[in-house]
Amino acid sequence: LYEPLVKAAPTPRDRGDALVLRGELYEDALGDAAQAKQSYESAVAVDPNHRVAWINLERMALRSGDATAALRALERLADLTRDPARRSRLLIELAAEQARVGTPAALEESARRLHEAAALPLGRWRALLELERFGEQHGRPEDVIFALESRATLAQEVAEGEAFQGGSGAFSVSRLL
Repeated sequence: LYEPLVKAAPTPRDRGDALVLRGELYEDALGDAAQAKQSYESAVAVDPNHRVAWINLERMALRSGDATAALRALERLADLTRDPARRSRLLIELAAEQARVGTPAALEESARRLHEAAALPLGRWRALLELERFGEQHGRPEDVIFALESRATLAQEVAEGEAFQGGSGAFSVSRLL
């Protein structure tokens, strides 16, 4: 049904859209997970920035228990996301998944992603809380110290009205009143 649409698509984005639609048909209407996955993978091969295809690949990987594929899709989604609040949440989720891998390289990448989330204008408080927990859990005092000092600085800035910028994720007495 979607083959003519895939073949006639004038741009990689249009071809990716058609492949995602085909994958959703396979997955939802026909119950063919293998064909659906193949369609989503073809979509990201044609258009590596196709967010819906990556979301569908992540969901399928989570359902099948394929941690490597889920991590790959989540990493790509985090890299594609520009909205700072959403990006922060994706980076935190990605860091948690990488920490589960447990290798030294994965832990370094996890810490890097948490530091990246903490540097974004939205969600800093939560990212710093997660970095502190991560540091405590994995014996990384440098991350715990960084998180505590950064949260103290952020709390002070917010209390003085300097750091809110639409939502740092930190508490604010004035927002509670």
